[in-house]
Amino acid sequence: MEAAYKLKYDDEYDFMKTEAEKPVGEEPPILDLLVLKKDPGMNLTDDIGSFFKENNVIVNKGCGDGININDVFKEQGYAAMHMSINKHVDEVPWESMTLTIVQFQHPRAALTRLKEMGCMIMERVDCCVWEISGPPIMFPFQLVDASKLGDDWAVIKAMIPGASEKTLQKVLKDYEQEIDSIKKQHLSVFVKFARANNRETVRKMKATGHMDDKIGEAVKYIFADELEAKEKQMAADFKAKEEEMVRAMLYDQVDVFLIEKWTKVPLGKIAGISRKENIRWLPSQNANKD
Repeated sequence: MEAAYKLKYDDEYDFMKTEAEKPVGEEPPILDLLVLKKDPGMNLTDDIGSFFKENNVIVNKGCGDGININDVFKEQGYAAMHMSINKHVDEVPWESMTLTIVQFQHPRAALTRLKEMGCMIMERVDCCVWEISGPPIMFPFQLVDASKLGDDWAVIKAMIPGASEKTLQKVLKDYEQEIDSIKKQHLSVFVKFARANNRETVRKMKATGHMDDKIGEAVKYIFADELEAKEKQMAADFKAKEEEMVRAMLYDQVDVFLIEKWTKVPLGKIAGISRKENIRWLPSQNANKD
């Protein structure tokens, strides 16, 4: 087929070129999120979920990233791949698909180009959620400016660097007051991210007393596992370096009592490393621990 098309076009016209097996991108496509509605008859009422059907592809852009028309068609293609690749015929019907692209600024460039292309654009939520449909778009989809969502979306708005104290306070209080263990776990992951993006705001909240002691203790608790993991990693790294140092000295036939004195590693452990590495050694008859 490649040769046939080259004969038909490349060999006949100087301005034509055929390329075979051309890679599309450098990495395999991965969906950011896929939200499945198990009961098609149940409808959501929130600003984002009210658009959902059974299969909902969610794309999350970075806090500083905009969106252009190339992004729109790329994400449409990813949704089409979910619908068709490794699926039975019509296993995921076209009618069951939605696409949501979330960013943290007004999608002015994308909306302008989509309007020029003749797409239908409906502003469903003032200044923050737009529905787009009609040719040449394959899937009706929604564009979301998360920075303009209401207070009930604090869990998304708090991710923005420079989030307001009010937004962070709500997320931290939600964590402190939550009693459901699964919800609390999800909130803890989110609070870590929000706090890392807004360290200066959190510092000011503590300094001005806008973060009470209970919430402050909750935040410390959230990060306790990270501190514990870091301590364990440091201990593991120290142990590895310690064993490497003892191993090198054994290979150099340094007196074991000197190895013990210099490294503070007990003789029993030195003997264990020796056996593990199959290094033969004999303690000096004249050496002493002092």
